[in-house]
Amino acid sequence: MAGVVHTSPGYTRDELELDARRILEYVQPALHPDAQRMAGTDADMRLLPVLLQHDRLTAEHLDTLLQTAHMDKDAAMSRLQAAESQLRECVNDVLRLHGAPTSEDDDDDDLLTSSIEPLMALLEDKHAKYAQDIPRTDENGVSDQLASLYAARACTQLLADAEETQRLAASSPINALVQFSALVDDAPQRGPRDCPMLMRTMSCLTQSRDALCERIKLERTEALRTALKQASWPPPAYQSPEQMTRDTPAYHLLGHPAVELAWADVCEWQFTAATIGLIPSPSCITAPATVTGTSDCLNASCNDAPPGSDTYVPLLAVQVMMEQILLRFRYHFDGARSTNRLDKPEWFLTHILGLIQVLGNLFEASPDPWTPGGDVAELTRRRRDTSLAEAPLRQRYVAVNAPSELLHALLYPARRKIQASMHRLVCERALLAHNIYQFITFDADLRDTYAPARISVISLADEILAHETWFQTWLDGERAFTEQRFVSLMEKPGAWNLVQADTMDDEDVASTTLSDEEIDVDTATTTRCACSLVHMLTGVTEQYKPLHSLPQRCAFIIKVQRPLLDMMHHRLVRHLDAFENMSTAFSRALPGDIASFSSGPGNELVRGEHGVTRVAKALLSADYIKKQLQEWSESTFFLGMAQDIAELDTSSPLYRLMALKSSKDDLDSASLMSVLQRGIQRGASAAAQLRPLSSAAKEPAPQPIQTEETDMLGIWDYYITKFENIATRSAHALERLTVAEVLELLKPYMLRPWDRDEPVDDLEPASQDQAEQHHDIPTRELIPALSKLTTMLQHMVQVLPPNLLLPVYRHIAASLSHAIVERVLMPNARFSQQFTASQAQRFCLDVKQGWLHVAQEIANHPKVSARQAKGVPTGLGRDPAMAWRVLVDASKQLEMS
Repeated sequence: MAGVVHTSPGYTRDELELDARRILEYVQPALHPDAQRMAGTDADMRLLPVLLQHDRLTAEHLDTLLQTAHMDKDAAMSRLQAAESQLRECVNDVLRLHGAPTSEDDDDDDLLTSSIEPLMALLEDKHAKYAQDIPRTDENGVSDQLASLYAARACTQLLADAEETQRLAASSPINALVQFSALVDDAPQRGPRDCPMLMRTMSCLTQSRDALCERIKLERTEALRTALKQASWPPPAYQSPEQMTRDTPAYHLLGHPAVELAWADVCEWQFTAATIGLIPSPSCITAPATVTGTSDCLNASCNDAPPGSDTYVPLLAVQVMMEQILLRFRYHFDGARSTNRLDKPEWFLTHILGLIQVLGNLFEASPDPWTPGGDVAELTRRRRDTSLAEAPLRQRYVAVNAPSELLHALLYPARRKIQASMHRLVCERALLAHNIYQFITFDADLRDTYAPARISVISLADEILAHETWFQTWLDGERAFTEQRFVSLMEKPGAWNLVQADTMDDEDVASTTLSDEEIDVDTATTTRCACSLVHMLTGVTEQYKPLHSLPQRCAFIIKVQRPLLDMMHHRLVRHLDAFENMSTAFSRALPGDIASFSSGPGNELVRGEHGVTRVAKALLSADYIKKQLQEWSESTFFLGMAQDIAELDTSSPLYRLMALKSSKDDLDSASLMSVLQRGIQRGASAAAQLRPLSSAAKEPAPQPIQTEETDMLGIWDYYITKFENIATRSAHALERLTVAEVLELLKPYMLRPWDRDEPVDDLEPASQDQAEQHHDIPTRELIPALSKLTTMLQHMVQVLPPNLLLPVYRHIAASLSHAIVERVLMPNARFSQQFTASQAQRFCLDVKQGWLHVAQEIANHPKVSARQAKGVPTGLGRDPAMAWRVLVDASKQLEMS
């Protein structure tokens, strides 16, 4: 039975207070079956020794045992009744004490139960009141009063330790600060956290620690100011960079013992305060710095903050060092001085660049914790030996990013100045644009002139550009300015004059003042408005090129540059429409375009040299803009942008805005007359083949439709295609104009009677050979056409570059050759023209001394000769006569027949 464990129900004080009914179980508990069995076993075990003493049990013995058992039973019952009576009296006394009714009937069989029930009701009513008076205990059995005594003793000990630490602060303030911090950290472990006494003690310790920390900071920074003043810091040249000359000696802080000691004390305080968590760690410390004799290290949590930002934590010693320099900066650029002007941000930016260059020698970087650096880095590595009062300074092996301290000290006040002036700049778009341009220029100059700034430094321009409202204001201002400038440029009288693209000199003036040998044949010729447009686009590109954000750069392309290109494209399309209409019966005036058609006969302004000039201006403008856009598309900057855009999600709005696609429906808004002149008016292929331009001006093959899965498009591919279409259309118009005018003058020559000889005058020799020699070669009817062709081709040579002149010249020669062959040699589709021998000879001589002579005369043009002399393409091919090979071959066949 030793293995049986009896687990009685718990009747603790807390359980009885929570449930008063447990008193019934406590007074008269119900026996468990196991308990009854154990009680019987216990009685048997007590009787067993008695039975074992006798060898034989008799009836007398059994009677004696039974009698003894009955006597024990009666005695137990008497004690139980006496205890029950005593308990009943106690219950009644409690009930009478509280004024509750009692039961005095001794005959009641359930008297105890009737007495307990009122007591239970009384206990339930009075439970809350008694619970407040009963002392509580914690989970370890310690009462609240005892816990309060423990907390009081802990607080007394903490305050005693604080007094001892205060006495230590007089001789070793840094060690006292560390001990105060340890006391504050250890205080919550001395007692319960919700103890008011302990909380007040912790507050007192925290105030004492912070007060000591601030006192040490003030004392040591004031000592450093005094030491710097005694060392004559800063020299005048270091306050005003414009006073710095080559003869000005370099200043060094090292070598001044007072400065070294004071600097070490300030750094010791800052590193200690950072180690114990009172202040953030200095951002310039890139390696752990031991601030005491222990192994405590700095928490380098702010090392990624860029200099000049709000999250950057500077060295306190550097802040004290730069106080006088920044005081002069604020005096000139933050006050009411004349040097503080919103329209002159370059003044304070230039001052900052000068300070960086002047102070750079003091803030030289050290590549690692052991390599010497500038004065600031070396001073920051010095530390006192706290064990000996007069011990020399010791070396602290840390890597100090000194250049970041210089950048932060000068860029942070510049940022604050920019923020303070933005409420006025946003109201003046011109000032805002000027300031942003100066900030972008400053950021670029800073990275170019100060190498450490290339690694990680805040951008002053981003201070404005990162603000969406400010950036949108700048963008809207730039768009309005460029559009207004472009419109005013187009309205000037000389907007469409031909100029040299590199110098913007008027082409007509250059042609009259310089000889053909002096003129640079490599210089591109274009219109003044096209060249100015490219310059405006280039200027806009330079403004957003330094921006780091891809959406911001794309915003300039979409909102500023594309509208300008659309306006220029629209102007050129309107001009070609007007030219093609005025070349027919639809004459109208379009003021503000390449030429004003409001005065003079309309047709005369689009014929001959005037017509060539007007079409050539459209061709030169479109070709020049197209070439510039192609060069930009192949540059590194725009190739990188195209790659970044290609990496975007195709469903993103930015990708859709930038990935413009050219389609078959995206035409040049050509007029109906232009379409008719391209050979569609009759609708018959046979008739189209008989027209002079049918073989030369081929319709472009349809381009495959581009889809989203095609190769990456360039930034400017869409507009390159649009201006290329304008150039192609202009070239076709130039060819049609020349061929049409020459053929118009060629009608008498085509109507000559080639099948009979001319009559010979009687005064002339009778010989046919002699008669032929007296006839003019080329034929008189051919001379006006040759003269017109020569004049128009010479004008094209004068204004068109070789790459544009060559296809135009070849197409004109081929179209005229086909027209002469078809209309002179083969006037109809079935029969050839009949020629007499003399007329055939005349035709062949007209080809050699007429048409080929024109080609030879064009080849002798001074500009072509200058190109040949410099080894550049002439624009006429290697042999100008090869363009007339169709006519030449036809004349040879006629001569042989």
